[in-house]
Amino acid sequence: MFYLCMRQITLCIILALLAACSKDEMGENKYSSRSAHFRMDNVVSAQPLFAACNNPGVWCRVTVEGQRYRFDSYGMTTAYTIIPAASAERMVPGTGLIIGTPSIPEPGATATIVTCYDLLCPTCYNAPLDKPLTVYQNREAQCDKCKCRYDLNNQGLLIDGPEGAAARLFRYRVSYLSANNLLLVSN
Repeated sequence: MFYLCMRQITLCIILALLAACSKDEMGENKYSSRSAHFRMDNVVSAQPLFAACNNPGVWCRVTVEGQRYRFDSYGMTTAYTIIPAASAERMVPGTGLIIGTPSIPEPGATATIVTCYDLLCPTCYNAPLDKPLTVYQNREAQCDKCKCRYDLNNQGLLIDGPEGAAARLFRYRVSYLSANNLLLVSN
């Protein structure tokens, strides 16, 4: 029990440190102000998510289907896990998450880190019919409604879209502790 408590305290400290470093090189907020909570205690049990957390350039969609989380990655078998009762209301509102490891480090970084974006198009956010983004093998996410294309390997920045399109995807803080087999998204 003591070990579990210390692990939770360590996670809180890590998240606090991440929050302190939330501006990008242009001084803009890198992370969304939207609330997001997702916890996966056994990442290896969801093979698409495990692959996305451990292989640069691989991305996984996390969605909710009934009482289960669904994990999809291009070309991989879909995996499902039951949503723990304590987590039932803790998934990102809307359509889901895109979690993965970019194939190139962010400016100023020497290594890539696990990254998390909202599956909802930021340009169409609050539109009458929110549509999830489609994630493609070329590591882009595209909205079928407004046709915006975003680069998952380049901080979720807009590649192409109509005038007035959102400059980047909604991004959330994420901690992946591979030794503990634990992934935590918290904003």
